[in-house]
Amino acid sequence: MQEALTNVREHAPGTRAHIDIHLAGRDVEVTVTNTAPTSPALTLPSSRQGLIGLRERAELLDGTFENGPTPDGGYRIHARLPTHTD
Repeated sequence: MQEALTNVREHAPGTRAHIDIHLAGRDVEVTVTNTAPTSPALTLPSSRQGLIGLRERAELLDGTFENGPTPDGGYRIHARLPTHTD
């Protein structure tokens, strides 16, 4: 979640972020959505690996990861992670 919020701060200044966390069966779902930015993106140093790292971490935990733009010009990051191991 921290990396998702860092992406909002760096790439969508002036936006509002919404965090949703809930249980779905035996998994936990985390969604971070932001509205369209109201200012140009900050020019901070970045490795450009944030979303790749989020996807890799979710997959290492046998979870799923999705990300992409929203119809209103914002962005959505969604991860589903198991809360158990079999």
